[in-house]
Amino acid sequence: MTEEFRRGTFTQRCSQLSFGILCLFLMECSITGGGRYWEVGPVSVRILLGGLAAVLALPELFRHLGAYLKKPSIWLTLIFVVWLAFCAWLGIRSNNRMDVLITDVKGFMWLFLIPVFVAVVRSRDRLRTLLSWVLAGALIQAAIILAVNAAVVLSDNPEPLCRWLTARSIGLVDIVSGKLVRVFFKSSPYMVVGCVVLLFRQARAPRLRWHYVLAVALLLNALLLSYTRSLYGALGLTALISIVAVLVLCPESRRRTAAFLLAAVVSFGVLVTVQEFALEGSYLSFAVSRTIGKEVPTSWASQLRGRLRGDISDEKPNDAEMDRQRSYIEVTEKSDQFRQETKDGLKDCIRRSPIIGCGLGAAAASRDSGVDEYFYLDMLARTGVVGLLLYMLPFGYVVAWCLRRRELLRECPEGAVVVCGLCTFWIVTWFNPWMNAVLGIAWYAVTLSVPTALEERGV
Repeated sequence: MTEEFRRGTFTQRCSQLSFGILCLFLMECSITGGGRYWEVGPVSVRILLGGLAAVLALPELFRHLGAYLKKPSIWLTLIFVVWLAFCAWLGIRSNNRMDVLITDVKGFMWLFLIPVFVAVVRSRDRLRTLLSWVLAGALIQAAIILAVNAAVVLSDNPEPLCRWLTARSIGLVDIVSGKLVRVFFKSSPYMVVGCVVLLFRQARAPRLRWHYVLAVALLLNALLLSYTRSLYGALGLTALISIVAVLVLCPESRRRTAAFLLAAVVSFGVLVTVQEFALEGSYLSFAVSRTIGKEVPTSWASQLRGRLRGDISDEKPNDAEMDRQRSYIEVTEKSDQFRQETKDGLKDCIRRSPIIGCGLGAAAASRDSGVDEYFYLDMLARTGVVGLLLYMLPFGYVVAWCLRRRELLRECPEGAVVVCGLCTFWIVTWFNPWMNAVLGIAWYAVTLSVPTALEERGV
């Protein structure tokens, strides 16, 4: 690699450096949420990495500018950017909230990553390497989440740690009870992506890889601790899509894939059970309770632990644990009511102008901050049906390309990994604004680089 770098032209060297920085950039995205753990004025580590990668990609982009502009993923993105500029003008003309408008523009500014990834991730080897860095970041995130959960439960004063993680926009640490903690990191969708990477790598492996099994169990355990319904739904739907893709692209590995999935589920159950015994939390039952909105009995591991310690018996159930679950579920129900008000407000905006939207800066009246959470309703309210379709068209192009070029996906399933991973973001962004912020747009950029990377030919 060093010798190749020395012999390369100036443009090739810049491209290699840009790719290395993009690997660090995506790894950082898959760990640190909002990425504000270190800032100098308005500049964070993430902005620094993204900007540097873009600058180093400029020689390659300018050298073949005409060829890149002919790529559908590029010119479709440019059309959306033009529409976004129109919506910004419309928002200013309509006297929409300027603070919200500026936030909208800042989120979509990360679209500059799309030509950078398309120009730099030009080979299958680079795509594989990029996924390895993302997988490493997802596993680090999972390990941190488990460590934070244990630290908060075992600490006498966990508030400083909770405040630090929230202030740095890394995630949310919500203490449900003395033994139950909700740890939700904003980079959580990347853990679902990590599961997809491991599934496809196992499908290509000649035998069952136990370190893949344990890695998936770790990721699932960390996702469980988020107690986030949108993530659970995205995990389930992405798993379904990914399993179907594996069976189609790697039919010879069906038995190994089935064994892998079974082993991963069993390992996940064992890991959660050990954690429930060690930290005295009823994780599974609370996850189900918060998902369905009704309290369920504590898990068998919690009940067995209580009986062994003499804390509970048939005559003396663990009422305190159920009370804490019930209280948090009530908080969730109030939050759902507030979300319904937000949806109603956004729907009012959509009715006023369903085709072109009300412009950037439009917001539901119930949200003082202007942050609306619901991405699709948000896009329809601000950019209309036209804007939402234009934003999703590049993804539609990549999906159509993959269906036409299935033989390339069989040779390099990493392309399918990336597309299935983006499905995670499209699903989970229904409840949270990932696809109009850096975390979702970054993976969108990776997805739009798939055709160039799999074809492995110069522009």
